[in-house]
Amino acid sequence: RQTAAAAIGEKNILVVGSMNLDTILRVDRLPTEGENICTVPYCDVVEVPGGKGCNQAIAVSKLAYNNISNKPNVQFYGQFGNDAAANVLQNALETNHVDLKHCETCTECGSGRGYVFLNHHTGAVSAVVVGGSNQERWWRDDDS
Repeated sequence: RQTAAAAIGEKNILVVGSMNLDTILRVDRLPTEGENICTVPYCDVVEVPGGKGCNQAIAVSKLAYNNISNKPNVQFYGQFGNDAAANVLQNALETNHVDLKHCETCTECGSGRGYVFLNHHTGAVSAVVVGGSNQERWWRDDDS
């Protein structure tokens, strides 16, 4: 019986999807409508790569690179924005051996962003997502 990691090693993998730079905000509770609250004192605001596509591309690449000798070519198809967040996302994907030759850059808008409210006590999360470049047309008409 073949392991999942070994099966991945025999394939080239293309992941298509969104990418966001997520901002994690630790809170004691979610605000109610019309209320402003502060983050938990002494907890840093953290920014991490996110988005379903970005997360999947990095995860499958890590699985393959850590467990098999015949490395697959993990490719990602998505669109960066025209901002500093795009540099963070690109660096995270490249550091994790994800091929970005199918990615493009939207010159009209910034990258997707996620604002994640992390309950400091329970670990529960809620989020607000700004689609950014994920919502702009990013496929090619010429099928190249």
